[in-house]
Amino acid sequence: MTAEFPALFRSTSGSVRNPQPYVPATTGALAVTAADVTLTRQADGTFAGRVPVTVRNDGDVAHRELWTEVAVPAGLDGWPAVEPSDVCVGAGRLPVPPGGGGVGCTLSGGQLAEGEERSFEWILTAPAGTAAGPLGTGTTMVGFVPDVPQSDDANVDTFTITVAG
Repeated sequence: MTAEFPALFRSTSGSVRNPQPYVPATTGALAVTAADVTLTRQADGTFAGRVPVTVRNDGDVAHRELWTEVAVPAGLDGWPAVEPSDVCVGAGRLPVPPGGGGVGCTLSGGQLAEGEERSFEWILTAPAGTAAGPLGTGTTMVGFVPDVPQSDDANVDTFTITVAG
């Protein structure tokens, strides 16, 4: 049995000639921004600071599981924390600088829809006695689980780390 029904086609360009089926992108399109951080002295003499990170899904498909990593230079705790907290393991996608450290974590919050943003923070710490001034550059990224190729390098950002005097 065949049923016929009228259809209305819409177009952003004003033309419905030569229609093409929708095919979702096969590469990711995440955009990541990370702010610089200044570590300040804590009551116990150590230093701590938060790196605010925002990820935006510029792709045409929602993603259920996201993975984030951070790589930090020597002089910092090699196992930074993430907030909101989730399951973390050693870094595997970002190169870790000599003497530095890195960690990778699932990013909590569930599905990231097309055009949606999510924010989180890396918490960096340095031992008491760390000299004031620039400490180096960190790198963070957000990707997919399982790993899907990114269309460009927009899913990686760097930030400077300074220790307050």
